[in-house]
Amino acid sequence: MENYDNCKTDNQRILFIYNLSYLGILRNIKKFDGAVVNYITIHFDVIYKELLKYLVTSHSVQYSSLRGLLSIKGEQFIKDIVEAYQLYNKEKNNIFSALYKVQSELKKIYLDTRILDIAIRYYEVGAVSGRELKNIFINFINCRIAPIKKKLLDKIDDFNCKLIEITSKEIGSEVIRTNIEEETNKVCKILQFFGDQR
Repeated sequence: MENYDNCKTDNQRILFIYNLSYLGILRNIKKFDGAVVNYITIHFDVIYKELLKYLVTSHSVQYSSLRGLLSIKGEQFIKDIVEAYQLYNKEKNNIFSALYKVQSELKKIYLDTRILDIAIRYYEVGAVSGRELKNIFINFINCRIAPIKKKLLDKIDDFNCKLIEITSKEIGSEVIRTNIEEETNKVCKILQFFGDQR
């Protein structure tokens, strides 16, 4: 970033970012001046879309890569992540738990993304369909949390049964069953905490 500081004009600073990796841009975006941030997020938003794609397709998302854009764009950044996740994500990653942890660190919860982690777990075991998961994402983007909460609470028994069914042939199935009951109770408590945010 020393070379960035040596840049004299906005055009030089904009050109400089093309020498950075996606992770480099994400980690340093708060150090960029307003013209560069606007270039990335508004004027030439292809870069912003590529950054979103990078985040949702990474196997493991580093918290430091989320802080800057979350501080700059707030709630809209989270919504953009959810939309990008629907478009590009093909395998499980930690994006929604990482977003929640970064919001907690910043002491500003824009949107509680833990509910999306729960919905994805439901989907992975077959307790909700792909269409239902898509509707959950749409409701989340539109800040309609009550229908998500209702859907997931209504399906909690199905979630529990699917988990037991998947693990029934595992060695130590009784211990696993106890863990499943604990997991289901934990999910239920988290869901009961959620209210309609808007």
